[in-house]
Amino acid sequence: PNVDELRLLHSQNPENLAAVSNFTVLRTGVGQVRWVVPVDVRGLALYDIVSISYGEVLCYPEASTKPPQGQGLNRPAEITLYGVYRKDKETGAPIKEGPRGQAYEKALRQMCGRMGAKFLSYKLDGGVWKFEVEHFSRYGLMDIDEDD
Repeated sequence: PNVDELRLLHSQNPENLAAVSNFTVLRTGVGQVRWVVPVDVRGLALYDIVSISYGEVLCYPEASTKPPQGQGLNRPAEITLYGVYRKDKETGAPIKEGPRGQAYEKALRQMCGRMGAKFLSYKLDGGVWKFEVEHFSRYGLMDIDEDD
């Protein structure tokens, strides 16, 4: 649901926000997080909880505010990141086509394995990387070897 729909649900009955299905936080052109189970969004300060930047999603940046697994937004989610490309070692330019670009999927699959995430897909057109997580931590391009 979008912000207006959430406001309407809240105005009808604040308890409507106790179990919101398909709750999604997005940053246009950068990425999004869609929770795959209903989540309680009552009273959440999303700007303080969810951070989406190029190649990375972070939920609960302050460890002291992170609820136990299965509570709050620390629940299973699907993450989609846009503009994820292998970088040319010499120029630093993104590789958006060809065999080297296509081969980047293997490195992203390995990254998912290291993060404990489930790889869903990678589309070189748009550099769209999708994966699922069981709970929240920091997810994205970390310690990836561009030669993989």
